[in-house]
Amino acid sequence: MYPLGKRTIVLGIVLCIAAFALGAFVWRAKTQVDVVAACSTKTKSEKVLCYKKAIEEVVRERGVRSALREVARAYATDPEYPAFCHANTHDLGRAAYARYIAKGAIDLTTDASYCGYGLYHGFMEAMFEETGVLDQARDFCAYVGKNQPVPEGYAEGACYHGIGHGVTEGTDISLRGDAAALAAPGIALCEQVAQTDSFKMRCASGVFNSVAVMYLDPAYGLTVPSDPFTLCRNYSYTNVQKESCYDQMNTLAVRKASNELTKALAFTSTVAKDTYRAIAVKSIAVYYVQVEKAAQRPLVALEVERACSTVPSESIECLRGIISGTLEFGEPAREYEDGLALCGATTTSADFHSRCYRELGTLAPPYYARELQERICAAIPADYRAPCLGTLSKK
Repeated sequence: MYPLGKRTIVLGIVLCIAAFALGAFVWRAKTQVDVVAACSTKTKSEKVLCYKKAIEEVVRERGVRSALREVARAYATDPEYPAFCHANTHDLGRAAYARYIAKGAIDLTTDASYCGYGLYHGFMEAMFEETGVLDQARDFCAYVGKNQPVPEGYAEGACYHGIGHGVTEGTDISLRGDAAALAAPGIALCEQVAQTDSFKMRCASGVFNSVAVMYLDPAYGLTVPSDPFTLCRNYSYTNVQKESCYDQMNTLAVRKASNELTKALAFTSTVAKDTYRAIAVKSIAVYYVQVEKAAQRPLVALEVERACSTVPSESIECLRGIISGTLEFGEPAREYEDGLALCGATTTSADFHSRCYRELGTLAPPYYARELQERICAAIPADYRAPCLGTLSKK
């Protein structure tokens, strides 16, 4: 036993430590809550920088998992946040790379898929700008694939997409004015770093996505073509590279169509090959959902049905793209709810319901844990539930 004086001192020290720990906990909790509270009260133009700095700070102080929780909370509570969520997760990815370099590890989680896998895009952009080491980039993408294996190959593919982004964003500005020249360094690198056609395509998609955005930026001196797919007809491109190009010129097509789905889909009439046209239709539909989310406009099922009917040979690809877009850019961890609302709209035909629920039931379950997969299937009307039940994992 300690003498009374010593026991009093020890007790005092213990209480001080406990009080300090409690204070630190309260401070951390308050900080975690205030990240969204502080930014959500600002003007829309101020929010972009506010969230960028706040999320980067959370990554530095508490890691990637905590930052992704903040992303989910911001998406759920701030109506304007979806407009820049993908860009914000790009910033998160760059901050995650800095943490990875400092600590030699990164606390990856399936939540890294939030807002179109922006985390991996930003991470790989930062890695490649910093090191340019192919083996390191390839190894990290393999690490991503092992840590986030479902949907199969998607996260690893998003990582390769980030490589394509990174090298193209760093392209020599002297190449301005020539879209093919701006794409060339990234295309060459993708052939070296990716070892399968699937990942070569995902890497090249990052290249062409950047070029599509460059068309819209006067700094690159590109003339916006009347046909968004002009570059894709470059005869020097391989089949895989052309598929990537037709996939990623969706940005240019939707922007040229002033974000009107029917007008954007009309551009695909110039695409002669069925395979390329199907890819273009689906990707336009995906990007259209992203734009509508950013503009805080709900998807209107009847408008979707009518727009997809204007490309009858690819109407199922159009609807598949819409459902894929809801899963990629919907509210984190609740992405499937937009799909359920769309498929369940009473204004559309029975055929639309059937096809919509089939796509949702096929595409949604692989994104989620078994319990949630079952809930999604149960939410689909019994008449349309079979495809969803067929995709349930055995885990």
